[in-house]
Amino acid sequence: MLLFYNILRLHTSDGIETVPAQSLQPAPTEVNQSLMTSRDLAARLKVTVETLCRWRARGIGPRYHRFDRSVRYAPQDVDDWLAEQAA
Repeated sequence: MLLFYNILRLHTSDGIETVPAQSLQPAPTEVNQSLMTSRDLAARLKVTVETLCRWRARGIGPRYHRFDRSVRYAPQDVDDWLAEQAA
């Protein structure tokens, strides 16, 4: 990634102007930081990752979000689902 930004340097008559340092690192969002992976959720629920995969295929289990090939779970969705199971 750093190589990409080095390529994007702008040559000006006063010298080389580089991309500001804050743009080199993407700003993490609260949503991305709080999402759990299947492995995280499996450890929390004490089930296997394969069980979560079967639940998704059958349409049961907590709500999930798919990003390309990866699956993520929002902690609030998991908490809501657990509350439904207890009721």
